[in-house]
Amino acid sequence: MDLLITAVAVAVFCAAGWNVRRGGPGADRTLALARYARAWLRACPVASLMWLIVCANAIMLIGLPDRLATEVLRVHSTNLGQFAARPLQSLITSALWIEPIDIVFATLMTLLVLGPAERWLGHVGMPAVYFAGSATASLVSVLSANRLLAHGVITDDLDLQGMVDVGVSYGSLCVAGLLVYRIPPWRWRIAAMIALPVLVNVTMPFFGLYATLGHLRAVILGYLLWPVTRIPAVRRRATTWRWRFRPAESAASPAPDK
Repeated sequence: MDLLITAVAVAVFCAAGWNVRRGGPGADRTLALARYARAWLRACPVASLMWLIVCANAIMLIGLPDRLATEVLRVHSTNLGQFAARPLQSLITSALWIEPIDIVFATLMTLLVLGPAERWLGHVGMPAVYFAGSATASLVSVLSANRLLAHGVITDDLDLQGMVDVGVSYGSLCVAGLLVYRIPPWRWRIAAMIALPVLVNVTMPFFGLYATLGHLRAVILGYLLWPVTRIPAVRRRATTWRWRFRPAESAASPAPDK
């Protein structure tokens, strides 16, 4: 199924390119969209590169036998087994691997969270917050797993040693928590800070209790990173930052963090 979806996407892309070259219906709109995409890539190169790596890793899993694909993801997971054997690798690479079905989610997080955050935090600041949030939430989840299991918060059928725990959600939710401080009216900001954890809890049936607790930790960490917003370079970019990207902004892409 994943291979079919990929083939359809490639076919649509090729058909659109052929239509533009012929000057067919909608060619002008397609060209305008392509120019917008190019400007977005110039303004958010790190977010784009991270998305490309995540999608490339996911596409690599397409066509593999289910057992082998699961094993590949397990090697890059933040479970107890991998954390004991290679802690640094598991904390970093787990934030860059997803299952093919999660490509849409990763794309939405890139467009709605990581891209806007890069234009505000800078080319270094955004990935720093992303990986710090992902690693910290993963580390706390791993270290607290046995205690949660002992207190019956999570069930003993969860394979803490060899479970698959990868994805962009921890890092993206940490960045989203920090992005709350870009909401100007303080009333709406407080409302967003209350709504975000509530929305995370609503998704518990899809992710399970263990992952949901990690998501909540990532959001709270984003709130606690408020001092990042007081960095002079970040404050300067905040004066011209807009949540909605405008192509003109690509000419003044965020300067490297200092």
